[in-house]
Amino acid sequence: MNETNINNTQQNLNEKIESLNLEIDKLNNESKNNWELFVRCKAEMENLKKRTDKEILNTSNFALQNILCDFIPLLDSFELCFKKKTEDNLINIDGVILMHKMLLNILDKYNLKKISTEENEKLDISKHEAISVEYKDDIEEDDTIKTVLQNGYILNDRVLRYVKVSVLKRKN
Repeated sequence: MNETNINNTQQNLNEKIESLNLEIDKLNNESKNNWELFVRCKAEMENLKKRTDKEILNTSNFALQNILCDFIPLLDSFELCFKKKTEDNLINIDGVILMHKMLLNILDKYNLKKISTEENEKLDISKHEAISVEYKDDIEEDDTIKTVLQNGYILNDRVLRYVKVSVLKRKN
């Protein structure tokens, strides 16, 4: 190889090295910027999580406060009813009926609904819980509700408490 070719090759290599060094510097800067962006995003996510957790707690506490404030008048009514006993020391049934209505109104306000269940209705495991079973010959269909033992309730289409029932089954 002649000296001109060697000089040209060396110059080409030097240019290539210079180009690669510039590329390395560019990539190092980009990597540094990406790392700083990552650290900032991570800190922002941690701060967002802390703020969200605090807001959820505050919202929960405020919701509970509203619910409890709605029950205070009912509590006042109970206390008034206990103070105003009749002469023969009995509580006025009209007052108790009124308080029951107040309680139902409060529960309705928060969308708590009683699960409607009738005797002779077919057992539905999505809303009923069979507590006892009685066997009889003269029934038309198995798993027929004989008695509602305890009411059940739904909150926003979710069962909070199943209706407790006794059911009838055919004797074999």
